[in-house]
Amino acid sequence: KRARKRMYHLSERLRNAAYEHPHGLAPVARRLGIKVRESGWFTRAGGVGVAVRHAKQATGHLVKIECEVETLAQLDEALDAGVDAVLLDNMSIQTLRQAMKLIKNRAVAEASGRVTPQTAPEIADAGVDLISAGWLTHSAPALDIGLDFVA
Repeated sequence: KRARKRMYHLSERLRNAAYEHPHGLAPVARRLGIKVRESGWFTRAGGVGVAVRHAKQATGHLVKIECEVETLAQLDEALDAGVDAVLLDNMSIQTLRQAMKLIKNRAVAEASGRVTPQTAPEIADAGVDLISAGWLTHSAPALDIGLDFVA
């Protein structure tokens, strides 16, 4: 009970952080970390490496930076920039194995995309540290519950 209450208060503080701080979610990001997602921002920033370096400079040395990459070239750039964790998105098993050879314990490796109950063991065998499995939530059937009261 006590732990549940404490988690509720923590989630309330995080959810309301944008209203408690004049600089938006920046104080919360400093505590939790930043995720650099693959998007047009990479191109506008000048590439993955530039985006990671910019995030590191903007937040300081205590914040973890995770970067989403889709190619080995992007991974190499992110690692050279000093990323703390990489999200290896939609990579084949063979590419994941190559990525793990590049990473060599320089960052936490998380595999995402193309994860199913059938592919998860093979992805784990590639050597990644974490696996994100979206199929657990977006493939779950909906439960329709009605609360009809009869007076």
